[in-house]
Amino acid sequence: MDAVRSAIVRLCAPSGPVKSYAVSFDATRQAVSCFLEMKSPMLESEVRELDACGFGNGLCLEFALGSDSAGTS
Repeated sequence: MDAVRSAIVRLCAPSGPVKSYAVSFDATRQAVSCFLEMKSPMLESEVRELDACGFGNGLCLEFALGSDSAGTS
């Protein structure tokens, strides 16, 4: 979850603050999905750089959790 928090903090700088967010963990797929509502829309190039899906002020990210992340916090 520290990686998700760090990613959210990094996203705050270029397009203004994150207005709201939702985080969901899928134990079957070992993945975390995150929806962010930004103060202003991100540029398409920024969205692509994050390998995310963006629409309007919304941004969706997914983080796969690998076995190498076990035991880190």
